[in-house]
Amino acid sequence: MDDRLLQVEEAKNAALTQSNNTYSKLLDDNQNLYNQQMENLNQQQAIQNETLDKQLAQQRSEIEQQKTKAQQAYKTESNKASNAYSNYINPYGVNAESMASRGLTNSGVSETSKLGAFNTYQNRLATANQTLQNAITQYDTTLNQAILNNDVKKAEYALEKLKYQGDYLQNFYSTRSQLAQSQLSNNQNIDSNYYNRYQDVIEQQNWEKQQAEAIRQYNETMAYNQAKDRQEQANWERNFAYQQQQDALAQSNWEREFEWSKKATSSGGGSSRSGSSRRKSSGSKKSGGGSSTLTGNIKKKSIRGGGGGAVGGGSGGGSRGKTESKGKKVVKKIGKFIKKAIGKKW
Repeated sequence: MDDRLLQVEEAKNAALTQSNNTYSKLLDDNQNLYNQQMENLNQQQAIQNETLDKQLAQQRSEIEQQKTKAQQAYKTESNKASNAYSNYINPYGVNAESMASRGLTNSGVSETSKLGAFNTYQNRLATANQTLQNAITQYDTTLNQAILNNDVKKAEYALEKLKYQGDYLQNFYSTRSQLAQSQLSNNQNIDSNYYNRYQDVIEQQNWEKQQAEAIRQYNETMAYNQAKDRQEQANWERNFAYQQQQDALAQSNWEREFEWSKKATSSGGGSSRSGSSRRKSSGSKKSGGGSSTLTGNIKKKSIRGGGGGAVGGGSGGGSRGKTESKGKKVVKKIGKFIKKAIGKKW
């Protein structure tokens, strides 16, 4: 696998790890927040219940004190009633002396008086006892009401705690669900992002392969064309050198034949030197056949071999014409070679 693809894969894995770690911490924080909220509620309820219990204990203590005072008041009233009755029926007391002074001792009046004192005593005891019982009943009712109020308050606090617990639990699960959904969405975005990067790298690789193949084909074509041009140039140079050799050979043959024809004309007789010269000149200037077979052959050699100079007097001999034509071909071939090499119109 290409190193660039490995780098993309490693970067994606690192991004996913970082994302998962981030959301894992957020989920842990959400769990810790919920646990802390529950602990705070429990602590608050414990404090509230403790306060209520202290208040109830205070009320209970006050009620018990009131009950104790009521009992003491009953005892006091009972003692007073008892003392009053005892003093009234005491034979040596003030009431006895009063009866005696009036001569009513052991009389019906005396007995009636004692009975009235006893009834008064009993009524006072009954009243004191009733007062005590009423007070105890009232205190017990108050205590029971305080206990009931305490329980009601505790129930209210428990209900309030339950409400908060429901809210906290709902927030906890809602936050956890949102975090999980956000984590999933974020990881999907990371996967999509790095998938696109992965595809970009693959496209880059394909483009590089195409470019490398195009360069290879171009270089191969250029090398082939250059080799072909070099071969063609070498063939042309060989042909040109061969043609130069043939032209030189033809020129040499013509010159020998020309010399031979001069010698043959000079030694043939029946004509003067000037006449021979005129015939030779006339034979070289004519373009369609000579006055004899020999002069005709000389003319053909002159046309093929470039016979300028002494015979024919022409300024555009055959050898020079061919040389110029081949020179133009050389220029054209060089132009073609340069055109292929640089890719421009020659």
